[in-house]
Amino acid sequence: MNFFEAITSGFRNYANFSGRAIRSEFWYWTLFSAVVSVVLGLVVLDMLRLLTKYIDSKKKDGYARIEKTLAEYEKAVDEKTHHEIAGELAWWDGQLRDLRREIHGARDVTEAQRESLLRRCRAVEFEIESSPKWVATAPPERDQNASAAQDRPTATPGTPPG
Repeated sequence: MNFFEAITSGFRNYANFSGRAIRSEFWYWTLFSAVVSVVLGLVVLDMLRLLTKYIDSKKKDGYARIEKTLAEYEKAVDEKTHHEIAGELAWWDGQLRDLRREIHGARDVTEAQRESLLRRCRAVEFEIESSPKWVATAPPERDQNASAAQDRPTATPGTPPG
């Protein structure tokens, strides 16, 4: 019995438990089963490796996305004046609330990373919350031309210039 006849006979008699197989049929079937098992095992292992790589890439994306968003907020707060921030207080409050929710909900972030992100988020919140206080205590803004004229010393009347 050749290899292909042994395999077809093996599939035909797979659930037939009466009778016996000849030696060549048995060993060809065993060889076929071993080769198929190895090939399927390698395919499954490769699929698991790809799935693990995909899951790990998604984990890193979560932290990177939060880090990028937080850096954008920090830069925006640094570039704006206290008056601009005070005018956008409700918008900032919503954005930072969503960011905190995302930080707490991220599964791919380690505890040290989470604490670092929350610390930076609290620093941005503090700067934003202190903006209305700065605006309230700041002296009124003067026109630069008027302030330059006021700061210039004036001559005593009746004295020659120069």
